[in-house]
Amino acid sequence: MVNLKDQLALDKYGGLYKTHFWGADLGLSYLKNSEMELMGTEFEANLFDTGIEVRSEVGYFDDQSLGRRYLKGIIGADYAFPEMITILGEYFYNGIGAVDAANYDADIITTYNWNLARHYLAASISYVYNPLASFSLVGISNLVDGSFYTGLTYSYSLSDESTLALGCVMFDGDDDTEFSSYATSYYLKLGYYF
Repeated sequence: MVNLKDQLALDKYGGLYKTHFWGADLGLSYLKNSEMELMGTEFEANLFDTGIEVRSEVGYFDDQSLGRRYLKGIIGADYAFPEMITILGEYFYNGIGAVDAANYDADIITTYNWNLARHYLAASISYVYNPLASFSLVGISNLVDGSFYTGLTYSYSLSDESTLALGCVMFDGDDDTEFSSYATSYYLKLGYYF
């Protein structure tokens, strides 16, 4: 027999509040489940009249699965040129990550954390060739061990409801670095939207 009380029990809940204040988008978020409690903030605004958009997100994690509490956050900026080129830079702080590659702990790789190190830097450039085709190049560097990830993608809009993407993901670094353990991958992705 099914226990209706058990079936209706909440196993996770959360909330998100967003507003626009003095030219900036602000947000607060909260999420709780049996493994994690997360409290977060976000901020996004144009940097005066420069056309540069800046953003920041910070989350405080109480991770019961690891028995640890830590902060994660990003700070970044992007700029779109009139020639359909967009550049982006971002710094990622991973409070649970190691500050020395010798102290990497694979046990911290969970649903909520996919990175071993404490500090990362990312950059990307994208170019819209025409309304149907675009190219993008993304790089992520592990600032602790010097390894890096590079992704190159060509996307083409087949229709209003579908896109085709061809890409390559490359990893490099010295032995025993985070990204050196992954092999170069190529992919073809068909997306259909309805």
